[in-house]
Amino acid sequence: MNRKIKFRGFTKDSEENKWVCEFLTGESNITYHTALGITMIREVDEKTVGQFIGFRDKNGAEIYEGDILLEERKDKNDLVVYRKTHYVVFNKFDCAFELSDDREVIANPKVITERVIQNCAVIGNVYEHLC
Repeated sequence: MNRKIKFRGFTKDSEENKWVCEFLTGESNITYHTALGITMIREVDEKTVGQFIGFRDKNGAEIYEGDILLEERKDKNDLVVYRKTHYVVFNKFDCAFELSDDREVIANPKVITERVIQNCAVIGNVYEHLC
């Protein structure tokens, strides 16, 4: 799988709290380019840093470590027959991003594949309440 290696983190600046995405430089700095092509370095809360996992959800949103996904499957009548919430975690034992039932530990890990992701939408992340 070829994917762009990039990271996301929540800025520490209390006046302009926002997510910034691009290159991780150091433990708590993200270097990114503005719409005008200017290179910026922003300090982010290192607890909120997550890596892009190389997949997009069913709506086209990039998926990052720490995101919360809602998986839904529908029957032929467009009725929801399966609904489950997953946490995107990095399993250091498998050296892979996986879906977990729990945000703190790897619980019932599920391998992330294109087939699984096609039924998922990002509904939030575990870091928002920290910021």
